[in-house]
Amino acid sequence: MSYEEDQLTKTLQRMVKWQYEIDRSRYDLNEWGQKYYDSKHAQSAYHNQHGLNAYLADNIKQTEELQWEVGNARRMVNKKLEEVHDKFRELDEMVASDPQHIVGTHEDLWTKTAKGRATKSIEVLTQYRVLKRS
Repeated sequence: MSYEEDQLTKTLQRMVKWQYEIDRSRYDLNEWGQKYYDSKHAQSAYHNQHGLNAYLADNIKQTEELQWEVGNARRMVNKKLEEVHDKFRELDEMVASDPQHIVGTHEDLWTKTAKGRATKSIEVLTQYRVLKRS
């Protein structure tokens, strides 16, 4: 199976999953609507309003849970980003601790001649910098 076919298969699987979620949501909404309609005829206006308020409160609770999950994910991403920045700081310190092999300023490390003269630590640093940039 080629790469394009694999990507197409994954996309189609994702679309099937989304369609299932849409159908499930539509079913849940219809089911709730039927329950609300039945209760509207069976109960007083007060109980209907109470049922609507309970439904809205449940949705608000679900929204708060999703916001909490998104906040957790954002915190995890920021933590990983901080770890990456720490690694870059360590590499900068490693290069700075080897001054006899460094010619010129930090910007000179990006010129071809400076890269040619680079020690292993500078090569690693430039490799990481290129990865960071892309």
